[in-house]
Amino acid sequence: MSFLRNLTFLFFLLHAMVSPAQFLANFSAIQQNDKIELNIVIAGGNICNGINVLRSTDGVYFNPIGDIAGICGSSTEDVFYSYTDTNPVPNAVNYYKLDLITLGYTSTINIRYIYFGNNQLLLYPNPLVHTASVYLQTTNADISSYRINDRFGRILREVEGVRGNFFELRRDDLPRGLYYLEVRTGSRESVVKAFFVD
Repeated sequence: MSFLRNLTFLFFLLHAMVSPAQFLANFSAIQQNDKIELNIVIAGGNICNGINVLRSTDGVYFNPIGDIAGICGSSTEDVFYSYTDTNPVPNAVNYYKLDLITLGYTSTINIRYIYFGNNQLLLYPNPLVHTASVYLQTTNADISSYRINDRFGRILREVEGVRGNFFELRRDDLPRGLYYLEVRTGSRESVVKAFFVD
């Protein structure tokens, strides 16, 4: 019994000398529809006793959301693991890190999780204070232009030459009130979204 206890202690002591950065060959996140998939590759030559997955919305305070139980890694080759966050915080940056139990914590990675629901166009934060992020569903054609109308239909701002499915909207000189953002795609389709300026 004493021999096994000493062997276990030696195992943890040897791995404690490896930093979490050396322990991982890769740690990344990708949005897959309405979930976030974490891809974890444990570098060959490392063995761990389970992994706890932690999430935060501010990058400071983390809460456990799941784990990968059991012995992980390999003494000879890199081993891939995947963890799916089925309930990420919508329309916010989600921060992730791993508790490698005896090896400590990994560095933090983050990903902005975009959730459209039934909307084609997403604008947040709404109300807009300084800037807002505007996203168009990727199933639509790319954005070509946008304009901002006031509640009487007057055009206050028009911007051409937008590319992709995302842009930043700046408040600039818009006074407090209700506005309508009209986004046009390359195929000349329009999507309108009401928003407030605070």
